[in-house]
Amino acid sequence: MKTWLKGIVALGIVAGPIATAVSCASPTGTGSETHFVCANDEECVRVGKGDRCVEHRCAGLESDASSSPDTRPNPGSAGGAPAGGTGNRGGTAGAGNRGGTGGTGNRGEDSGSGGTGGGPDSSVPEGGSGPVGDSGSDATCGDTEHDNANCGTCGHACPGASDCVNGECHCANCYGHNYIAVDATRVYFTLNYGIKGGVVAAQPLAGGTPTTVGTYQITGDLTVTPTSMFYVDDNGSGATLYELAKAGGQATPLLRNIPTPFSVVNDGTNAYWLDSVTTAPGIALKKVPLSGGPEVTLASGFYYPQGVAVDTSGVYVTNSPDNVIADGSLIDGQILKVPLDGGTPIVLAIAPATTGITVDATSVYWTSPDKILKAPLTGGAVTVVASGQVYPTQLVVDVTDVYWTSPGEAENDGAIMKAPIAGGTPTVLASHLYSPWALAVDAGYVYWVDPFTGTAKRAAK
Repeated sequence: MKTWLKGIVALGIVAGPIATAVSCASPTGTGSETHFVCANDEECVRVGKGDRCVEHRCAGLESDASSSPDTRPNPGSAGGAPAGGTGNRGGTAGAGNRGGTGGTGNRGEDSGSGGTGGGPDSSVPEGGSGPVGDSGSDATCGDTEHDNANCGTCGHACPGASDCVNGECHCANCYGHNYIAVDATRVYFTLNYGIKGGVVAAQPLAGGTPTTVGTYQITGDLTVTPTSMFYVDDNGSGATLYELAKAGGQATPLLRNIPTPFSVVNDGTNAYWLDSVTTAPGIALKKVPLSGGPEVTLASGFYYPQGVAVDTSGVYVTNSPDNVIADGSLIDGQILKVPLDGGTPIVLAIAPATTGITVDATSVYWTSPDKILKAPLTGGAVTVVASGQVYPTQLVVDVTDVYWTSPGEAENDGAIMKAPIAGGTPTVLASHLYSPWALAVDAGYVYWVDPFTGTAKRAAK
């Protein structure tokens, strides 16, 4: 195929009729381009197979070497990652240009080296090597995909119990059921790390480094009095309820061999909890004096209760009779009240399956899958405090508002919410949290546990 034009002067190098330069990739398709100018009236003939160009040749010549090379110097090509490319062959008149800059190294690899400049032949020097490309983000600090001290980039440390996974901090060993309480000077909380065990910690109200005051193997329910903390440690063969002075020291067993206790609360005189057995129904509500003594069963036969609250007149329990989806709807549960000394539970309200419960002087409040609800302490109509929520879990109340945690639908999609106790539009107090669970309040703040950093956090009410 004729691809050359006659009577055109190319770059003023040849005075007579010539053809313009023709470019063709090398046979492998990966090397430098070569430029030729055919003499006189010779034609440039493409030699190839299909769409693959093998070479161009001036008709009648035995070799490419008889062609006159283009006098224009060609620049070195840019280096790639991790090594820079080789510069093109230089022109006759001048040395090859400097090679291209080396490419940036990929994560975990060294940076690319500079490209090599071209040179026409042995009489003309090659261009210099291009500068080395930028280093990859982990070229000097190791594995930024899995190093907790350099996660994603050098110097970015994953906090608390979180681990570096594919360059991002995640907390596979952080478990959401971390409990918290507050007094006039400090926040007390548990950090549950599953098979890694857990700790009981104390932290100043205004923040700072938490102090470990106790350890446990699993569970970590927590309730406090003015002088002591009471927490559960379950070693797999029977749980123990411990008392630990807020000032620290040695934990003292209050009650041993409790079958999987949960939802521990106190009224200053007794500790109350739900005592699980292997199959439901059969979960019991129990108590034990904080000063020590035998446990007492207040009521039994609960089917999947999930929360306990107490006041001066009774103990309040959420009870779900079935807790399954039936015909596309959740079967309703119950809000029950049990006398402090035990007896037949009183049904205060029929409500959807619940997780958290709390009381004030007039009402009992609880969570449903998408609402915050309340009813009178003596029983009666159920009122919606807030709707449109995403799996609210635990809640607390003060004289004006009810506060709750929402773990969200994604790993860091949790929130702390509040709404007026009379009902109204919810307010977001904190968002983008890692699976918040329990919370506590004082006069000015709401507190929760951040398992990601291993600390207690707070937000103004």
